[in-house]
Amino acid sequence: MTLSHIWQRYFLKEILKMFFLFLVCSFLSYVFVDYSVNIQGMLNKHIDFTDVLHYYAMSFFKRCDLLLSLSFLISSFKALITLHCRNELLPLQTAGIPLHALMRPFFLLGLACITIGYINFEVTFPKACEYTHNFERTFLKAQPKNLHTAAHSLPLADGTYLFYQGYDPRNKEFSDVFWVLSTDEIYHMKTLSLKEHSTPNATFVDLIKRGQNNTLEKVCSYDQLSPKALKIDFELNELLSIPINHYSITQLIRLRINHSSIFHKNRSIISTNLYFKIAAPWVPILILVGIIPPCIKLKRTLPTFMLFSLMLFGYIGLFTLMSACLILGEMSIIPPSLAIFFLPSILFIFFGSNLLRTFRSIS
Repeated sequence: MTLSHIWQRYFLKEILKMFFLFLVCSFLSYVFVDYSVNIQGMLNKHIDFTDVLHYYAMSFFKRCDLLLSLSFLISSFKALITLHCRNELLPLQTAGIPLHALMRPFFLLGLACITIGYINFEVTFPKACEYTHNFERTFLKAQPKNLHTAAHSLPLADGTYLFYQGYDPRNKEFSDVFWVLSTDEIYHMKTLSLKEHSTPNATFVDLIKRGQNNTLEKVCSYDQLSPKALKIDFELNELLSIPINHYSITQLIRLRINHSSIFHKNRSIISTNLYFKIAAPWVPILILVGIIPPCIKLKRTLPTFMLFSLMLFGYIGLFTLMSACLILGEMSIIPPSLAIFFLPSILFIFFGSNLLRTFRSIS
C-alpha cells in the first residue's frame, strides 16, 4: 500500500505518535524498576555502565513481542477513538472511501509489527536471551559453592545420559562415570578414556540391573570394557545446554526434524515453542481485528474507559492463556499444535466475522 493520500499519512502519523511514546515509556518504566531492584548487586560487583546499558538493550529484544503488541493495542485504540470523537471518519466515508480502505494504515502497521516479530525471534531474540542469561548468572545471582564437588551430566544421541565426576580434556578421560541406559540398567566405571578413531575404553566397570525384588543389584564386573554402543558428542551437550525456548525459529525447525532419540524425547517441547514463535507475531493483527468494530460504531457517546479496560484485560488474559497453553503443550497434556493454534484461531474467526459484519453495515 502506497501512502499517496493525505488522510493515509495523517492516520499513520496518529498511530505512530502514540505507538513510539508508549513503547519507550513502558520499556523505560521496566528499566527503572528492574535497576532499582538490582542496583545494590550491580554496584557491589562494580559493573561498567556500558555493560548495564547493553544488558537492558538486550532485555528489550527479549521482551519485544509483549512490548510491540501492547504498544500497538494502545496506539490503535487511541487513534480510532480520536478519529471517531472528531468525526473524521464519516466525511471520508461520505466522499466514497470504504471503511476497509480507511483501516489500511492500521493493518500496515500491524504487518510491520509481524515482520519485526519474526526478525526478532530469528535474529536478535536468541542472542538477547544468551547475553541476559550470562549477565544475570554472573552478576545478579549468587554463585553456588563447592563447584569442584558437583556432578556433571552429558546427554547422548541415543537418549541415554552419562553422569561423571570430572573430565580431563588433555587425556580425554572421564572419572567416576555412570552410564544410565534406563532406570533398570546402569554401568558404573571408574574411568572412561576417549581416543580418536577408537571406541571408548572403560576400567573397573560394574553392571547394575534391577532384580526381581525391584532393587538395583550389581550383576557382574569387568576390569576393562569397550562399550561400542557408547557414542559421545560434546557438541550435543552444548546444543542442549541452551534452553529450548531461547532458540530461533530455524533452529527449532532443525531440532524438530532431527530423528535422534534425545530430540524425540523433547519433541513436544520443541514443537510447542516452534508453534508459539510462529503464532505470537500475529497477535497485533488479532488485536486490530478485535478492537476495530467497537471503536468505530456510530454512537454519540462511546464508553471509552469501559472499552479500554476490557481490551487491556483481554490482552492480559490472552497472553496468560497462551502461556498456560505453552506449558500444557510442553508437558504433552495437550497436543502442541492444538495448544498453540486453537485459541487464536477461535478468536480470529469470531473477531473476523464481527469485523466483516461491521464493514458491510457501515459501508
